Amino acid sequence: MFQRLTYLFDQLKGKNKSTTRELELLSAKFPLCHISEDAFVISHRFIDLGPKTKINRGVQLIAYGKNEFFTEGKITVGENCLISNDTKLFAGRGKIVIGNNAEVGMNCFISAQRRVLSRAENSEEHAMEVFDTIIGDECLMGSGVIIVEGSEIGKGCVIAAGAVISGIYGDNLFFAGNPARAIPKKNMNG
Repeated sequence: MFQRLTYLFDQLKGKNKSTTRELELLSAKFPLCHISEDAFVISHRFIDLGPKTKINRGVQLIAYGKNEFFTEGKITVGENCLISNDTKLFAGRGKIVIGNNAEVGMNCFISAQRRVLSRAENSEEHAMEVFDTIIGDECLMGSGVIIVEGSEIGKGCVIAAGAVISGIYGDNLFFAGNPARAIPKKNMNG
């Protein structure tokens, strides 16, 4: 009885033997990284982490393998990066690339796949669109940032807490708002 309750509790927390094994394999694959034992990993084979990268508690790294319709998903995080608590990187079958020396705040969501519902009458079909979502080197994100699938953010950008980014942007910008507005950093002091 106790084992069954423990199993159900682990399922509710999102942890089971297969995801725990994925986390162990990811940690073994990248010994120079610090990966919290409370992180959640799906498909460690499609995740690459640079040296000295830190994955904090509650982070979810999700990438799926390929099938006859889609290519394999991929998450690549550069070296010396920080992915803070409870952030979700959902590549699905798309690609997420985070450059070197980037910091992602708590409770952020970065996506590379979107599910599209069919508008046809009586249709229950679902289609997926996959994208490349790219975050440049030395970017800094506050808490609660959402990066919409297919977005590209250049090097050295700063994103305020709660901003929602959608689109392709250059280097050295400051983002704030929902939807986020880009301001060159050189114009911020007046």
